[in-house]
Amino acid sequence: MKPNSCPKKNRYTFIAWQREGEAFRFTRFAAAFGTKTLNFYRTRWLGIRPPLPVRYLLQAWDTVRELRKSRPDVVVVQTPPFPLTLLAWLYARCYGARYVTDNHSGTFTDPKWLRFNFIDRFLFRRAAANIAHNSKNFDTLAGWKANRPLLIPSPAVFQDEILDESAPLPADLEEKLSKSQCKILYVNRFTAWNCYNEAMEAARLMPEAVFFITGDPAVGNLDLSRVPENVVLTGLLPRKIFIKLMSKCDAVLTLTKLKDAVAWTYRDCLALKKPFVGTDNCVARELFAEFGLFTIPDPREIAERLKEVLERREEFIPKMSTYIGQDKERWQRDVQTLDSMLTSG
Repeated sequence: MKPNSCPKKNRYTFIAWQREGEAFRFTRFAAAFGTKTLNFYRTRWLGIRPPLPVRYLLQAWDTVRELRKSRPDVVVVQTPPFPLTLLAWLYARCYGARYVTDNHSGTFTDPKWLRFNFIDRFLFRRAAANIAHNSKNFDTLAGWKANRPLLIPSPAVFQDEILDESAPLPADLEEKLSKSQCKILYVNRFTAWNCYNEAMEAARLMPEAVFFITGDPAVGNLDLSRVPENVVLTGLLPRKIFIKLMSKCDAVLTLTKLKDAVAWTYRDCLALKKPFVGTDNCVARELFAEFGLFTIPDPREIAERLKEVLERREEFIPKMSTYIGQDKERWQRDVQTLDSMLTSG
């Protein structure tokens, strides 16, 4: 199935409330249905940063205005947050439309959203379909008696879809890369669910390597005096620069304390042929066990797995291209299944 080959019997609108450049999966969903993602995300209003409830109200206003203008038959929303799903339900009630939820793991595992799961249950039972990213999330949807739960893992991507070779790396990063024999990228945001302290302690155990750690240290109130000498704090990087940096590294570390989470980073690693060490959970192993190693967030374990994955990288890399091609075909079949389900009512 080509990206624009879905039938046009339904007019689809895909809406997310995400930071710019974070809806990787959702934009590919929209493209498969021949449309674009509408992303409403307010950070400032009248020159100030309002509290989250006010920003949600502003985003809701933007969303309602767009829905009233375009009047789609099917609204596909990315969750969390649940207020966007609530808005889709209200629109469906008022205009005789339907809505579909595409659920990230945070819906089911992040404590800040767990307390609102009673609202999710109500909304998911009334949706036209509810999509899960992995088998654990699918089981949760089925247990909630959500209407038409559907398991659709995120799609693989090819290198030329994500890597811009012309993207200029900052001079300081170029210098560090040129002087380093072994380069590790830790994909991080300094949130409470990242394992940056453990990653930095692992760096102390690998003085032969340089660790590039992404994200804004101010978010995690990081004590810069305790950062090991072989750790480079990159700050927040634009997507193109981030991918260029990943392409220059020898291995990638992706860790989270969130249960049953599968980071998009795994797909970037496969596209760039970078072996990885990821969080040890059953859903990540289920999808990516052939291409990297997994660990608990313990510095010694992290260091050991990184050394092992570097030694075994020639074992993992050849399998990646085959997987990408097969998974793209799987993705097209899954999208067609969803479209057929919605078209048939």
